[in-house]
Amino acid sequence: MIHLYDARVYQVGSDKSDCCSIYGDAEVRKLNELQWLDAPENVYYSNAISPDSIVSQSRRVLPRRLNDLTRVEEYVDPTDTNRSLLYMRGVDLKIRLRPSFIRVKKSMKNIPLSERDLIRNPYWLVKLDEFRKQVESGKYQEQDFLKFLAGK
Repeated sequence: MIHLYDARVYQVGSDKSDCCSIYGDAEVRKLNELQWLDAPENVYYSNAISPDSIVSQSRRVLPRRLNDLTRVEEYVDPTDTNRSLLYMRGVDLKIRLRPSFIRVKKSMKNIPLSERDLIRNPYWLVKLDEFRKQVESGKYQEQDFLKFLAGK
């Protein structure tokens, strides 16, 4: 499995290796479940797994598969029209995967998941602070960040 991640936010495996091993059957089943839901044409099993077991997992998981897994919106930086923020929101697949080989770095633990990507660009950090003030004043609710950006 190839796993892409933000090295500023996550620690994957150990400092000594770019690879990590997964030994728990439950964790492997959850990773396969994620593949069935997100990319069913790329689910791989060892030869030791029976075809009946594979079919059984696919029948249990595939009915929960969604056709539209993401939504992408673009917000142009008003201070520089050559820059923009692509906001991609994924659908929660609700598989309760807690991989043992992935940890959030200590420096990021107190930053909510929804804000970790915004700290990289000072413009968006300012926008986030402005939005928080608007939420505190009652003009917007916490889930209205995109409305705030659109000026609605």
